[in-house]
Amino acid sequence: MRSCFTLATLLVGLLPGAIAGQTAAQDTARKPAPEVAAAIAALPAATVKRLRSAPDRFLQEAGRLIYGYGADGAIDAAGLARYVALQRASVRARSMRSFLDADLNNDGAVSSDEITARADTLAANARGRLIFAHKAADLENDTTVSAEEMRNLAELDAMDSLTADEEQVILGFIGFDADKDGLVTTAEVQTLIRLIQPEL
Repeated sequence: MRSCFTLATLLVGLLPGAIAGQTAAQDTARKPAPEVAAAIAALPAATVKRLRSAPDRFLQEAGRLIYGYGADGAIDAAGLARYVALQRASVRARSMRSFLDADLNNDGAVSSDEITARADTLAANARGRLIFAHKAADLENDTTVSAEEMRNLAELDAMDSLTADEEQVILGFIGFDADKDGLVTTAEVQTLIRLIQPEL
């Protein structure tokens, strides 16, 4: 197999004109048009990857993002960053809430006794999640989760819920700003998806 590859490579290198010219023409045909190449280059790789895997779903997500977190049918870079921050804040709040519900003496820390008292009121799955989270958050292994340990675990949960790659996809929406006015509309997203679809 290896010798066949070496022989084929040697033959292509030795054959004049026709085959070499045909290969060059095929390479040129594969290259995207300049405007398509520029459009793809304006987007983070993670955004292009998401587009490649599910363009229709991507457009739906773009619409929800624009109409939910933008204004007047458009969204800017600050709106995209605000969306990321709001999503992570919501997860942090949920994560901390489970501990705060167990803070029976309101001292800002949750002991294993307090976790046990709270866990006894929960269904099996919720009980398991709470006890596991308490053990995971207790970095000092002193059976008490401090306010700082709660915040640390909440931040890890927030970052897990919206990863750095997902953040780049969201912030990458600004690359759809075709007229460079600082705003992205669903029409711009649709146009760019149609433009680069054959290249995907």
